[in-house]
Amino acid sequence: MTRRAALAVGAAAVVGLGVGIAGTALVQNQKVNSLNSTISNLNAAVSSLNTSLASENTSVASLQSNLSTAQSQLASQPFFVDTVNKQIVLQATVNNASFTATTVHSIVWDQGKNASMAMFNPTSTPEELYNGMVALGAVPGNTVQLTSAKGTLETGTPVNVSVTWEGAPQVYTLQQLMNDYTGDFVFGGNLATNTSLGTGCEVCIQSCAVGIVSSGTIGWETGVGWTLNSTLVPKGQAVTIYLKPQL
Repeated sequence: MTRRAALAVGAAAVVGLGVGIAGTALVQNQKVNSLNSTISNLNAAVSSLNTSLASENTSVASLQSNLSTAQSQLASQPFFVDTVNKQIVLQATVNNASFTATTVHSIVWDQGKNASMAMFNPTSTPEELYNGMVALGAVPGNTVQLTSAKGTLETGTPVNVSVTWEGAPQVYTLQQLMNDYTGDFVFGGNLATNTSLGTGCEVCIQSCAVGIVSSGTIGWETGVGWTLNSTLVPKGQAVTIYLKPQL
């Protein structure tokens, strides 16, 4: 082969190698572009998901806020059956007479005949309390009757009664707010007698044939009478009372 022919062959080889390299580079660039496009699409999808999540979180937060507001409004009503916490919530006012005059009437409807002798006066009725307790699953005892022997004890689902108010340092048991009281409480029932007599008695401090809730440890007609502790309870105070049956 002549020198001229050899040079021509070499030049052709170089051109072929260049074309091959260019082709390889083109393929690699296409792959890179394809990957970049895929990454861009994925980023767009992630961004869309984040936007959706943010919208969902906003919706959840709004629902939670609305629920909290609704619960707060319900809880501030004169009478509220709190099915979540299984308790009755009453709004009432302190009767200042109970700081000095002994009584066996703790909580009495403000329109009842015994309202002036009570420690606390709610605006909700004994019937509302009775129905609310039944709705929560409490079982009335209905053991004590007007004709029952002195000392008869009321029965029924045990009930925890507690009281608090704006600015109170804690939620107190009803027992803590009375001077020298060591009794407990049960869901006596007694709705028919309560209604017929119109006393308005909702929580009595001794076992009672009339009170919707009364003591299960201090017998019928044996209560000595108690006063409200003036060092704990502000005079004329608006209070919130919780009655929680022990189901």
